[in-house]
Amino acid sequence: MQSGQAVGTPFNDQYFSRLVSTTRPILGESIVRNLLGLLSKFFPIKEGRGKLSLDVGCGVGHVLKVLTEFGYDTYGTDISNYAVETARLIARDPNNVKVADATRLIPFNQRFDLITCFEVIEHVPAPPLLLFNCYSKLRAGGLLILSTPNALSPLTFLRGDPTHVNVHNLGYWKRLIRVLPNAKPRFFAVQYVPFLWKIEGKFRHFECPILGATLLLAIRDGNGNPHIRCRKP
Repeated sequence: MQSGQAVGTPFNDQYFSRLVSTTRPILGESIVRNLLGLLSKFFPIKEGRGKLSLDVGCGVGHVLKVLTEFGYDTYGTDISNYAVETARLIARDPNNVKVADATRLIPFNQRFDLITCFEVIEHVPAPPLLLFNCYSKLRAGGLLILSTPNALSPLTFLRGDPTHVNVHNLGYWKRLIRVLPNAKPRFFAVQYVPFLWKIEGKFRHFECPILGATLLLAIRDGNGNPHIRCRKP
């Protein structure tokens, strides 16, 4: 879907207004900074000058704002008209933020040095399509970062979200990523510190193998041009 909002999508203003990361944007940005900070120990994520980034499922623009501060030329896409209209208000170039269903089409011709997809893949009925579409838009040596709830964490189901239709453990995602040619993945399970964010006004995460509430999937394109051989699932 190149434009417009999917018929019957629940991701409208009412959906986003229920999220604390939307009502208190500094909290949403702190999640992004914290997770990217953990990964920056392994990847040069904060060195964005002269690079292109794409945030898939950009929501109201927290990732776009942070990556712009890191120096990236930022792009974003989301299935929600409301989210895109809101994200355009803070984007450096509003034309770089577009409505689309990323399981069908990523609406940019560019390839990207960094693609992020935070808390999105669990919402889609066909995770392999989203994973393939994101990976195929990487430049040679580019990095794809996804986050998703961990099915093994008790917090995942305590929080609950009826729009989460594909919540899995790390083993599932590892098997799925194996089909991506020349992918070099690293996997992390992380946990935020409960209740502390209410005092400090920001989230803190730490690595918590197996039971961490959030899985981080960092996938580097390990070949010069693997996409010629990357067949759509």
